[in-house]
Amino acid sequence: MNAWDELFENSASRKLKALAWVPIPNNHDSVAYARLITSKGGPEIFAAWVLIVQLASRCAERGVLASSDGRPYDAADMAIKTRAPAGLFQKALPYLVEIGWLAESASTSAESASTSADDDTIAALNRIEGNRKEQNRNTTGDGRRWCEIYEAYPRKIGRKAAEHPIRKAINAKGFDHLLQAVQAFARKTVNVEPRYIPHPATWFNQGRYDDDPTEWGANAEGAQQPTGNNTQDARLAELEKQTANL
Repeated sequence: MNAWDELFENSASRKLKALAWVPIPNNHDSVAYARLITSKGGPEIFAAWVLIVQLASRCAERGVLASSDGRPYDAADMAIKTRAPAGLFQKALPYLVEIGWLAESASTSAESASTSADDDTIAALNRIEGNRKEQNRNTTGDGRRWCEIYEAYPRKIGRKAAEHPIRKAINAKGFDHLLQAVQAFARKTVNVEPRYIPHPATWFNQGRYDDDPTEWGANAEGAQQPTGNNTQDARLAELEKQTANL
């Protein structure tokens, strides 16, 4: 699904391995939404979209409509999983691809988005197959290598945006060298609040893996790693100590 990490994840969901809920945008002002909801059958397509988002949030790789063994879901599978009619998904999938809410695979042509149920199913399968190929690319060969670098980085945000700069850095510095740099950066920032750690795309684009490691752990605003005992009990004890003689 397009922009899954940016649209359907937040700081709380990224900490969970499995979701029982999914954050979903509640903005009804976009042109795509207005055209969809006012079109014939639009409310049904939108209902299918919400079910697809919910289903994608529970897949083995969140945002990729496939089973744990990599088998892509078709409209019938979606119907079984969500208890909704298969025809709902057969109608919705081509439209959702057309407006850009679902990713379109390179093999999906305009002709495959026809209005017949059979052609709708073909379009859906082509799209899902594209997701499966992308999933396989990211878990085998060179794909596994950049993913390993990404997983070692201490802030998991903007995965799609990070792929190109990470691959470029691997080509420039070598996988082992880059992995060691990222692991060292992760150790240096273990106590730094995530909001002070650059997005991975930014860090790799700027070549920060070549920075002086003594600079790691500080952000542009000068926030440093906390030192000493910074627990709530320790802070209360220090406050009591400072006010004891007042």
